Amino acid sequence: MTNFSYSKLRSLENMERQSPELTNIGNDFYKEVSNYIKDLEKRFEEESAKNPHSKKITLISDELRNTKRIWKSIFERREKKILQAALSVARGSDHIPKFMTAQEKIFYENLLNVLRENRSVILGGKADEKENREESSRERTAKQIPAHTLKNPQSNKDNENSDAAADKNVVIRVLKDVPPFVGSDMKNYSLKKEDVLTIPKDSAEILIKRKAAEEIKTGI
Repeated sequence: MTNFSYSKLRSLENMERQSPELTNIGNDFYKEVSNYIKDLEKRFEEESAKNPHSKKITLISDELRNTKRIWKSIFERREKKILQAALSVARGSDHIPKFMTAQEKIFYENLLNVLRENRSVILGGKADEKENREESSRERTAKQIPAHTLKNPQSNKDNENSDAAADKNVVIRVLKDVPPFVGSDMKNYSLKKEDVLTIPKDSAEILIKRKAAEEIKTGI
């Protein structure tokens, strides 16, 4: 049985609510609360097995529900503080938050790296360079893969379209996941982001119009 208690959790929530900075909840806080919740769930099951109508079951159930609510409240308050701290440091501040747990430190470092990279690309004038590199990469990929050898990602069969059918097909790169649909060629498609495939031109135009795909010029 864990030594953690509901009263301690309430106390930590009050501290976190009142402080603009992260409070010292201890490095094992999330693990301790997780174990405490498991202990409550076990007690609930045991009491239910002994006496389904016991008033104690109601008390344990209420404590379990409130514990989860407070746990989430503390997490989200700290999450917001870490987000704000990372944004501040990315903008030039030297104020690094204290009292982060091990998991929170990983979250903070990853977030800070993303923010700094984004600022470097946009404000450093590298956005066009990055876009040009990606465009060149897509063009090289298209040239390396003949249109008649591209496959539907949901099929293991080679795409053996005739020359006449090929004129009505285009090569696309999928920009985001697309729900399953039936193309004008009566084939089933289930497209995932970064898929490259041939598809009927009219179906491709719909996807491109919805910004779900982009056409790759094969030069064929």
